[in-house]
Amino acid sequence: MNTTTPLEPVETGFGTPTDAEDYDIDPDSFGEIGEDALAAFMAEQTCLGFIQHDRREYAAAVEAFYNVDRYQFAYLSGEEAREAARALTDAFWAKDDVEEPYIDGAEVDPALAEADWTPVEDALCRRAEIVGIDEEYAHETTEAWRNHKLGGDYWTPTMIAQRHEIDAAMGAPSRNPSTAGRVTVTSRRGISSVSSSMTCTPSATGRRPPT
Repeated sequence: MNTTTPLEPVETGFGTPTDAEDYDIDPDSFGEIGEDALAAFMAEQTCLGFIQHDRREYAAAVEAFYNVDRYQFAYLSGEEAREAARALTDAFWAKDDVEEPYIDGAEVDPALAEADWTPVEDALCRRAEIVGIDEEYAHETTEAWRNHKLGGDYWTPTMIAQRHEIDAAMGAPSRNPSTAGRVTVTSRRGISSVSSSMTCTPSATGRRPPT
């Protein structure tokens, strides 16, 4: 269950990320700008992905996250970057599906903590496999999203998950893209073949398995 809060337009070098309907930045124009400007563009596209999620615009959310992933994970092909973005978007949609029965206006049923979050972790596992992120990313991101909705500690699992994503972005992916095998991953919105040699196994309840 999502609501959209109107935001004041913000002037930036790439447009107004809070005005999603009129956001018409050319993502291919980054070639003649510096790293700081590209980082700002990627940050805006990340925000735009969240905005489009709140507006229930699936394709637009995928496109925004793709504009981040294709530069964040430079070793991915265009196809792989789009599938990674689609997996992240699928995870957000799955999160909404899990949460909806437990939310009534501003009230959140504490039983949400025991809900089956496996569909969320499945999608995040798919993203981890495509990108080459340590599978702990999927477990910890799922935990962070659950805790955030319930008012618990979401920052600790978020930081753990982001550490793994940064490791991959900085050139230490958990797979070797040049030797990865071909596997088929299934999105809620389609099927596509991408490279991966990882296996990310979500727990039965969407919680990280005990060690």
